[in-house]
Amino acid sequence: MTSNSRLKYFQNTPLLQSVESCASEGIAAMQARKNLAVSGLLNRQQLFVSRFLPRQLIGLITRKAYAQAFN
Repeated sequence: MTSNSRLKYFQNTPLLQSVESCASEGIAAMQARKNLAVSGLLNRQQLFVSRFLPRQLIGLITRKAYAQAFN
């Protein structure tokens, strides 16, 4: 999360991965020539669960999370 981000809701939470960790995972995936890299345990879990949920429900959850974050 950058210091000038408007998403204050997501700051200072243990659910966020550090910038350094995310970048190192991304660089390692690029060097391994991976087509897809999902960084962070929570992100991988969300990707797995989203395969079994209707897209409309995922859209609703996303809208509510971002509405709360921007307010």
